[in-house]
Amino acid sequence: MAIATATDRNYVQITGVMLRSLVANGDVLGDRIVVFGDGLRASHERDLKSAARPSEIEIRDITGIRHKIAHFRTTIYWPTTTYVRLLAPDLLPEENRLLYLDGDLIITRSLSHLRSLPLLPFCVAAVPEADDQAAKGNERLERAPQPYLNAGVLLIDVPSWRRMNLTEQLLRWLDFHPDQRAQDQDALNAVLGRHWARLDPAYNSHCAAARGSAEAIRAATIIHFTGKRKPTEAACTHPAHDVFLAHRAHTPWGRKPLTSETQVALRRLWLKATRFSRRQLG
Repeated sequence: MAIATATDRNYVQITGVMLRSLVANGDVLGDRIVVFGDGLRASHERDLKSAARPSEIEIRDITGIRHKIAHFRTTIYWPTTTYVRLLAPDLLPEENRLLYLDGDLIITRSLSHLRSLPLLPFCVAAVPEADDQAAKGNERLERAPQPYLNAGVLLIDVPSWRRMNLTEQLLRWLDFHPDQRAQDQDALNAVLGRHWARLDPAYNSHCAAARGSAEAIRAATIIHFTGKRKPTEAACTHPAHDVFLAHRAHTPWGRKPLTSETQVALRRLWLKATRFSRRQLG
């Protein structure tokens, strides 16, 4: 099983902590781990590799394929790297099974079960959103009530994905729906419809949040830090923030202060200005 994620300069630390927890708890020693990077400096790559030890990771720059996704909608919390998940099976055509992970996750126990979990006749498995979020997603897609997947954790049968030419289908859908709120996730749900396998909610605590307590979220196999308050921020109130910090302590960012409210506000202003400048130039 190959494991992949993507990050840019703004999310290197979060991704590095995810990698730390993956290697420490995921039972992935010997698995191929690929990080797709957007504009990473040499120091970023060095820190990511340090966080993932003793596993070796591959860091692949997306400059050569960035033009395929750079025109899609982005936000402060939704960078261009979000769309790499739609390209990953085509970027790793030699793999049979791919586990694609968001950067804002913490893995708490073995993922070995996912290596042999039956997928066929489907090419994707994911955790369905809770009913209220699924209703919003289905309303956006203007379709009848049905399960709506969360794209934070995707288990992919690469040959089946490629036979379906799914990457091209997804990119084409996005071209025709440029204003869709949950871009890549809406695309996956619109194109796949009901044709995807369901993972246990323990593999994505965000989807379990509406169904259980803080203790249930903390007990998940994969804890997902969704929301505006990221675990690198001092004001984060996620019930598993301490779990993130425990792993962070063993990374190159272990002694770095958490981001203050003022720093968060300044970063948001800078990102907004950067996005505006890019739109003007484009």
